[in-house]
Amino acid sequence: MELSSRTQDNTLIISIKGDVSALGGLDLDKKILKEIEAHRPKRLIVNMKDVDYLDSQGMGALIIIRQFTIKNKILFSLVGINERLRNIFEHAEMIDFFNIKDSEENLI
Repeated sequence: MELSSRTQDNTLIISIKGDVSALGGLDLDKKILKEIEAHRPKRLIVNMKDVDYLDSQGMGALIIIRQFTIKNKILFSLVGINERLRNIFEHAEMIDFFNIKDSEENLI
């Protein structure tokens, strides 16, 4: 798993590439929280267009990140999820919790 980040207008955009799983993405939450603390954004967008797989540990890391953004009043959105990931989020009833949107446009 690879992360890249950029900022635009007090928005931190983090793109994930690869599997978000115990094997592919250990410490996803720690890596993203470190970026948040470095940039202190008003909004966080996590772009998952290059993610094909998400397991329970990956979901757990995303929940930790989301809880941090709620506590710190940072607007949060997940974007670019494919149909397979959308089904996972829907099954877990997490679509609204993660504020899932189609793309970054109109969020910045």
